[in-house]
Amino acid sequence: MWKYQKSLQNGFASIRFYKFLSGLFLSLVLVGCASTTQRLQQPSLHLVDPMTFLKGTPDSDYQKAYLEYSRGNLQKARTGFQKVIRNAPDHYPAYLAIAYTYLAEKDADTAEKYIRKSLELSPEYPQAHYALGYILEMRHEYDAALVELDEVSRLNPDYPGIQQDGNIMKLKSTEQHLAQAQELSENNPEAAIQHLKRAQELAPEVSQIPLDIAKILIRQGNCAEALPYLQSADERNPGTPEIKKQLASCLLDLQQYNEALLVLQNLAILEPEDTQTKQQIEKIKKLIFVNTLPEEFQAISTAEQINRGQMAALLLVHLEILQSYRTQESQIIVDSIDHWAQNFIRKVVNLGIFDLFPNRTFQPSRPVTRLELAKAVSRILEILGRNMNNGMKAEGTGEPVTIPDIGPASVYYSMVIKALSAGVMSLDADGRFHPGRPVSGAEALSVVNRLKSLVE
Repeated sequence: MWKYQKSLQNGFASIRFYKFLSGLFLSLVLVGCASTTQRLQQPSLHLVDPMTFLKGTPDSDYQKAYLEYSRGNLQKARTGFQKVIRNAPDHYPAYLAIAYTYLAEKDADTAEKYIRKSLELSPEYPQAHYALGYILEMRHEYDAALVELDEVSRLNPDYPGIQQDGNIMKLKSTEQHLAQAQELSENNPEAAIQHLKRAQELAPEVSQIPLDIAKILIRQGNCAEALPYLQSADERNPGTPEIKKQLASCLLDLQQYNEALLVLQNLAILEPEDTQTKQQIEKIKKLIFVNTLPEEFQAISTAEQINRGQMAALLLVHLEILQSYRTQESQIIVDSIDHWAQNFIRKVVNLGIFDLFPNRTFQPSRPVTRLELAKAVSRILEILGRNMNNGMKAEGTGEPVTIPDIGPASVYYSMVIKALSAGVMSLDADGRFHPGRPVSGAEALSVVNRLKSLVE
């Protein structure tokens, strides 16, 4: 609870001080009266006379009974109030006055019965709502008590001390909900969230509450609902890195990349030496860029076969290290000027990863074959300087592995073997390579991910 106390205390410090002064004054009065003659028992609660705010003058029977109550002669007072009721059964102030006498004797249950009878006769009776609020407070039912005090304030904004009493009740209710939320956080997170939400309604100035709600929701894997609470916590605590990290994580989970980037850029200002944040920023920039690529690129993962343009883009997007290699030669490509993958195509051609056809065309819409992919993998391994074996040996023989559909005499044999020996590609289930088979999107992604692992 300590983390909430500062915010709560700021809002209610004056109230606590007032209570302290009131208690001190009462103590001084009691000390001053200690040497006087013993008096009858006084009511334990200072409540407004039930006839206050009502039009007309109280009848003599009521006045006599209330005078006995004021003196502490509670039984005699009750008898007098009951006489009033016998003469006027709808005299709701007399019912409330009887409740006062029972409250003075700490008999809250009986007092409540008379209060509710009074409210039954007059639902908009502020004194009765106030007394009922007092009983509910005694039972630690602070929310219900606050409802009664709010009703008093609505019915009579000038009711003595109502604003102060309402604030104190709000403080008690807030602290109760926070304590219950803390207790239920692990075993009953849904109930804990409800208590925290109620506490937030009562004390919206406490910035820790939305963060605690968000933490519970995140543990439940519910970033979507946690997001507005994290944003609220970040707005109130703009200099807290931990909140920004949690907010960025949720935004990433929800694929809100632009928003996550902004949060992480602000975090980098707060923690300029944090390399992990810088890496996340670069990763998100890449995700944002990838999301701007056309549907043809987005469809790669589920495509039954992909084309040469898609493969060129896939290699350059995921193997960013290739972007750092430069070549002096820039070949002329006649059929990719207006293609969405133009820059990727130009790069893979100039690096020798893909070949042009004799007529200087790339033919980006043409399906990629397994042989073309093996040639691309072999070239990338050369660019990266990977010293892979030039051949795979059959176990126990020292002889080159036999691939039924690509023999050692084939000009492509060494390229295929290089891709296989690096573990980037593999033979099909029948032990054949199938060089002319089109490459699926899933297969292309698998190859690219294996190359990326080698790079890393």
